[in-house]
Amino acid sequence: MKSSSTDNLSERIRVVYVYDGRLLSYVFQESTENFTVDYVKIDFTNVRRAGPSSIPPDLKSLGRPDIYLARLTKGDNYDVLLLGSKGQLCEGTFSNVFLLKGGRFVTPSLDSGILDGITRMYVIRFLKEKGYTVEERFVEPCEVFYADEVFLTHTSRGIVPVHQVGTLKTISTSLSEKLAKEFEEYIKCLL
Repeated sequence: MKSSSTDNLSERIRVVYVYDGRLLSYVFQESTENFTVDYVKIDFTNVRRAGPSSIPPDLKSLGRPDIYLARLTKGDNYDVLLLGSKGQLCEGTFSNVFLLKGGRFVTPSLDSGILDGITRMYVIRFLKEKGYTVEERFVEPCEVFYADEVFLTHTSRGIVPVHQVGTLKTISTSLSEKLAKEFEEYIKCLL
């Protein structure tokens, strides 16, 4: 979506498709201008991500049984993380996950069975352009607890710093918060 500098960049559009014998399409406009998230808590769900031979990872749908069931376990968490059939970290119900470990960013690879998210792709490009090393690989769930910082990515919010994983508070969100602001400017320049 191209935008001029006078457009309100805080306006986002959400399109929801519903199938009930015939395809119905609804468009909602939501304002994110006054939406702030001061404290982000995530956790793991006991629902496994459906394997790629069952449900293709690139099928993005809220009606996917694994995503739907995982969201039922969300509670007061911002999002919950799903594991794959081999116990590997995959993604959240609507987000991709990044870990900062020793100056390097780590994120589950596409081979982990995750959605190849557009925002994930731009964040990887952004981090590399900033001079950071980004590893895309199988990630063990325990690595989340040993990370220096954790952040999520998704289309409507960009980079979302994580303050708490389960009952464990993260050490810092300072770099993630800085990157979140810089990423918003980076995306504006691409429009």
